[in-house]
Amino acid sequence: YYNGILSWRDMIDMLWGIAGGLERIHGEGKIHGNLHGGNLLIEDEDTSTDARIGDIGLHGPCNNENKSSDQIYGVLPYVAPEVLRGENYSTASDMYSIGI
Repeated sequence: YYNGILSWRDMIDMLWGIAGGLERIHGEGKIHGNLHGGNLLIEDEDTSTDARIGDIGLHGPCNNENKSSDQIYGVLPYVAPEVLRGENYSTASDMYSIGI
């Protein structure tokens, strides 16, 4: 950090931790389905790059029966295009959200 601004190295460290958390969720056979900045928990924004993913367990298992296609939820800019087209949430849609 320098004057409260994250360095590139710190940003990468933070993203690495978030990606690791998402990998763990997917490894347990679940998807998040609502990943966005508001669901990221940072220990201390001024001194730490330790981030955690919040609202885990609100969606469900990684399969094609996780939600009906008429139920779209989440923060719109973070919702994957395939979900907006009516496809189910998936690990791929989580990856889209983390990329945004």
